[in-house]
Amino acid sequence: RNNGCVKTSRSTSRRRIPLTMGVSPKKERNRDDINRMDAMKKLGLTAGLCIATFFLTKPGSSSTASLFQERKPNNLVASDRPGKDLEFWNLPKDGEFTPKLAWLMSYPNSGTSFTMTCVEHTSNLSTATNYGDEVTAKGDYSLSIYPRHQEGPFWEGMSGKLGVIRPLPERYVLVKTHCGSRCIKCDPSEYVETYESFLDACRLSSGRVAPIRKKQEYLYPVERVKKAIHLIRNPYHNFVARFHLERKNAIAKGKDDWVRDHPSNATGFQLWCKELDRDYSKQEYEMFEDEMVKKLRRTPCHGEVFKYTQWHNLAFQVTEKAAIDSLVVFYNDYETKFEETVETILDFLELPMADSPRHFDPGHEYSEYYTEVGKKQIRRLVNELASPTTWNHVERYFDEKDPFFHTHLSEKGV
Repeated sequence: RNNGCVKTSRSTSRRRIPLTMGVSPKKERNRDDINRMDAMKKLGLTAGLCIATFFLTKPGSSSTASLFQERKPNNLVASDRPGKDLEFWNLPKDGEFTPKLAWLMSYPNSGTSFTMTCVEHTSNLSTATNYGDEVTAKGDYSLSIYPRHQEGPFWEGMSGKLGVIRPLPERYVLVKTHCGSRCIKCDPSEYVETYESFLDACRLSSGRVAPIRKKQEYLYPVERVKKAIHLIRNPYHNFVARFHLERKNAIAKGKDDWVRDHPSNATGFQLWCKELDRDYSKQEYEMFEDEMVKKLRRTPCHGEVFKYTQWHNLAFQVTEKAAIDSLVVFYNDYETKFEETVETILDFLELPMADSPRHFDPGHEYSEYYTEVGKKQIRRLVNELASPTTWNHVERYFDEKDPFFHTHLSEKGV
């Protein structure tokens, strides 16, 4: 079902490559070179060693991942960390890597924040994240859930600086990761992923290291991940939520003209999609085979559709190939069977029900944000790009008997 293809070069001689296999060999070599040099800098190697390694290593034989796996990190123990609250750094009796990691694998704006806060509030236990800045107070250092391993994942600790004080679970801690293929204003060379690059993005963490509090990136072993919750949201809703996030960021950055030209309604959303489709048309032609270019250009917001579908294709591949015990959660199930969904999540994570779940607000349907033709074109492209597993899980959102398909944006309004 992976019918999309990318070009291997700009010449007329092409061979087809499945979408999930990534970009051309030439682009992969360039990417490997960049990753190799970045990793060397982060490891603090000397300039001479960097040059020697660069010329002695064949293209494609090294990557950021392999370099980090070979690295012996400078482990930090409690006495090396600044601050007073060190009593929770005692090593657990049943192993250094306790609690075990349970990824919350979610495409951005698919219900991540609600799921994380719901688990915390209901269990009265902390969650964690790959993104240290999210749980690190300004000017502070990032706190890894593992005392001897500064690579994270990270949590807010027991200081109470960021809110309610909650300890870590004993068995599994829910860890936020968005993996890769999730940028918004970017061309295909940035969002087309391979299995390996996507997996690396899932296990990529970033935190501010004590005592200098300088932001560092790490790749922790996927073997530490024992469970995963794969969160899926209606794609039509997900795309609009991404537009709202873009608009929120524009407001925060003071982009008043952009905000005025992109109102928070169907008109603003349609304009946003058109601009994204237009701005990266040249790069799409250079990256994809002609047949794929045709499929993309007949579909509104096609870059978003591609990224969404590719993301779920690869997320299912990761949990299968890495043998991670996984649970699929549909965001709309919070609306239709809320208590059952929350109980299922807690049971999967082996967490207690310490408090009643918080109220869930289903939000808007957004059916009037799309034309009738646009909805059908999006359905068609998702169907063509999706793996059998992905389509089996997202097909529910394309049932034309659903009330969502009864109301449309007028073609005149586009």
